[in-house]
Amino acid sequence: VQTLSVDHLILTTGPAHRALTDSQPFLQDLARRGLIRADALGMGLEVDSRSRAVAEPHVEAPPVLVAGPAARGRFGELMGLPQVADHAADLAAQALLTLGIPLDSRCPAY
Repeated sequence: VQTLSVDHLILTTGPAHRALTDSQPFLQDLARRGLIRADALGMGLEVDSRSRAVAEPHVEAPPVLVAGPAARGRFGELMGLPQVADHAADLAAQALLTLGIPLDSRCPAY
């Protein structure tokens, strides 16, 4: 870990990431119900270390997995094909385990 003292910070994440939930009706509904929320950096959705969406504190939420750039607040940029593919493979394996499906019956090794 390196600490930097700076006068300004320029965050170049592309346009309108803070408005991610506002631009998609499905995500608007999930946010309205408290099942998802924006991450603290405004870069996408708040997720835990296993890429599960973090719901509002008063909401008992089913697992919602977040892949790709919407999870960048926790994992950093997930824009390149290798990063997206690895992240998607991890999420697929997690989804199968959640559903009780053995990994070796559905996911070939890569």
